[in-house]
Amino acid sequence: MIELPEVIRNATGIRVFGKRLKSFVFSTDVAVIRNTNADAVIAVYPFTPQPVITAAIVLAADVPVFCGVGGGLTMGKRVVNLA
Repeated sequence: MIELPEVIRNATGIRVFGKRLKSFVFSTDVAVIRNTNADAVIAVYPFTPQPVITAAIVLAADVPVFCGVGGGLTMGKRVVNLA
């Protein structure tokens, strides 16, 4: 289990859809996502987005996921439509 420092609980955090989020794990690794005590996941990768990858990350997580288009290799109409 990847446990985040307890001092994070002292942070004010941000409120998203009525839920207070104080800690985030930045990863696309489903093993890390399943085994952390973070309040949410940030998942960005530098390749052309694939809906199946986003679906796998969301399926693996039991916390909110922020998954987006990013990196220097993403471009074109398809990426704009996915974003």
